Amino acid sequence: MTQIQRREGEQSAPDLYVSPHLDDVVLSCGGRVAAAREQGCAAIVVSVFAAPAPDDPPSPLARRYHALMEATGDPLVRQREDREALALLEARPIHLGYLDCIYRMGADGIPLVAEEADVFCVDEAEDRELLAAVSGELHDLAGGVGVQQLFLPLAVGGHRDHILVREAGEAAGRRLGGGVSILYYEDTPYVLTEPGAVAEAVQGMDAELFPLAAAELSKRLEAVGRYRSQQGILWHQQGGLASAIRDYASRVGKGQPAERYWRSRAPRATGRGHVALF
Repeated sequence: MTQIQRREGEQSAPDLYVSPHLDDVVLSCGGRVAAAREQGCAAIVVSVFAAPAPDDPPSPLARRYHALMEATGDPLVRQREDREALALLEARPIHLGYLDCIYRMGADGIPLVAEEADVFCVDEAEDRELLAAVSGELHDLAGGVGVQQLFLPLAVGGHRDHILVREAGEAAGRRLGGGVSILYYEDTPYVLTEPGAVAEAVQGMDAELFPLAAAELSKRLEAVGRYRSQQGILWHQQGGLASAIRDYASRVGKGQPAERYWRSRAPRATGRGHVALF
């Protein structure tokens, strides 16, 4: 049964939202981030794959993405946009120094992502060391600020960076122990275009709704608009991204704008020692 997330009595310890890239948390749960300050709870947003873009993108796909950006040639544009968006939501940004998968190279010196399909192809052997490093940083960050709630992507859509961040966050959460609860957010814009994928991703989980005041939804949408360089990449459907987010929030909340989160009942372990995603 879906539970309504109560707005009163929230913990005063900071919440840590883990964003694979420099926009995912704002896109997916910016309304809750906007509400945190009102509830006396600081929000920290750590973006994992936030290293500056290389001057010379390593593949035709990466160069195509750059061509879609309004500020091509500025390697720090996304970091500045993220700080601007999170300042609007009164959240603290932390940028880790890992490269987006479209810039990463394999052990053989060949780009891991040469075409669009590779973005959604997980290579556990290539990513094992990276996963361990990210998990270690998340563990240290969360432990250092006394986090009690850790927000991770569901990895709806199957983006390899989202899957890696989810697994790394889960591993960090297990090391932190029972004092930290993990909630999963629905990855936007993937959830807007692939709503059926949610059912597969949330097996063994319970849903929690976080009702949004109109001002909180508006702040989320305003913050999404701060990622100006990404607008041509994020949304190709008819109608605007803001309209699609607003419609989905209303649909999830059955007429009352809301964001939906998920909490595991009992993690399902795999032979590799971490939680199975699907």
